[in-house]
Amino acid sequence: MRVQHKSIIVTGAGSGMGREVALLFAKEGARLVLNDYVAETVEETAHLVAQAGGEAIAIRGDVAAEADVERTIRAGVDRFGKLDTLYNNAGIMPDEDVSVTTMDPDVWRHILDVNLQGVALCCKYGIPRIIEAGGGAVVWYFVLGPAADSGSGTALANVVTLAYPVGDLILLTALIAAYFRRSPATLRPSLQAIGVGFIALIAALKAAWTTSYSRRLESAVWGARIVMIASPE
Repeated sequence: MRVQHKSIIVTGAGSGMGREVALLFAKEGARLVLNDYVAETVEETAHLVAQAGGEAIAIRGDVAAEADVERTIRAGVDRFGKLDTLYNNAGIMPDEDVSVTTMDPDVWRHILDVNLQGVALCCKYGIPRIIEAGGGAVVWYFVLGPAADSGSGTALANVVTLAYPVGDLILLTALIAAYFRRSPATLRPSLQAIGVGFIALIAALKAAWTTSYSRRLESAVWGARIVMIASPE
């Protein structure tokens, strides 16, 4: 098992890729701290992990709220004694995010609070704990293609959701890698982005993005990659 006995935080674990990766981590022996904005969905994920023989705690929290992030990290360390990996999966793609010319400033701020500030806050409180544990991985995941769960029906991904936050996260990944490269503990920051080329592959397989099959395909391929990155092997 590649991440056996590793303590891993998964944000946005209540559905989609967050839930899929949580279940993959559980099968590989990880102990999970599951976070989501919706209590019912994250508790359901924890139940599914338990059914699969894994161990998890479910914490309702908003990654855009510093107190919630600090509480999530602390709860994980209190329960499992350490933190080995931080998987920043939480993100939003509001239907209102269609064009920069029609963007509501409140929607813009909300996207940045969750998709950008949320990652920064998780790193603020998570990275010191990973260093204390002797090193580990920090992983980001974003979709660079059609918005799978936006419900907008648009062919291209949401404008602000990707253009600004992902650009900053690429820079953040590089800065974290540079800053911690001399740390005695190994820190492996990684930004994983599913791109338009992969969407084209799905289309070639005659599986429309909106079908459950294409979502399972995406989850299986990229979920396995994220587990591999989190593994110290």
